Amino acid sequence: MKSFFSRLRRKYLERTGLNAYALGRYSQAEGAFRTLLALDEDSPGVRHNLALALLAQEKFSPAEELFLGELARLGDHFPRLRVLGDLYYQWGKPDQAAEIYRRALAEDCPCQDRAFLEMRREICRDPERFRQAGLSRERYRRGNSAMEAGDIPGARQALEEALRLDRSNVPAWNNLGTLLLNHCKDPDGAAEAFREGLRLQPVPWLQSNLEKALQACGSGSTAERESTKER
Repeated sequence: MKSFFSRLRRKYLERTGLNAYALGRYSQAEGAFRTLLALDEDSPGVRHNLALALLAQEKFSPAEELFLGELARLGDHFPRLRVLGDLYYQWGKPDQAAEIYRRALAEDCPCQDRAFLEMRREICRDPERFRQAGLSRERYRRGNSAMEAGDIPGARQALEEALRLDRSNVPAWNNLGTLLLNHCKDPDGAAEAFREGLRLQPVPWLQSNLEKALQACGSGSTAERESTKER
């Protein structure tokens, strides 16, 4: 019985962390994953998910330590390399980012990711574009702060500016979609933002948010919802 409840708690913490991450509540996600790691350090994916939550909060050093630890333990693998490249990109380290993206591209890179990683490598090799990417991250942070303060117009403006500066800023697509869906009552605009993010990075939390937007606007056909699940 104790083992049963322990499994239930681990599953609850995992789901809590994943849901919080999808909603942009990264501190809450970090807390759930840290608690899960303390309970079961062998839980599949917990270090990776914790690192993602840290990266989303720009806690670069502890996230890097976790990602590098995963690579040392498990070896080169496309998803691990990709997120490490993203970390260096967001950290403002273009040379390291370009090198890790190169390694990721050599590791059975899925077709839907190749164009994105090549675009990121080009940005890393162009000082002016990389400077604009840094400004994009600053606008992204400004948008998140405005959203937390309840300044919805200011948050929308900052997130849209972030995307004009760097259209590869996937978290900005997600947060813009979340803002349009939950605060601006614009599910169609939210769905388009989530689609743009998915074109760049086909990850489950963006797929989940797109399905919520499609359900809210009532315009998503069954076929379209099924296609988002298959990405």
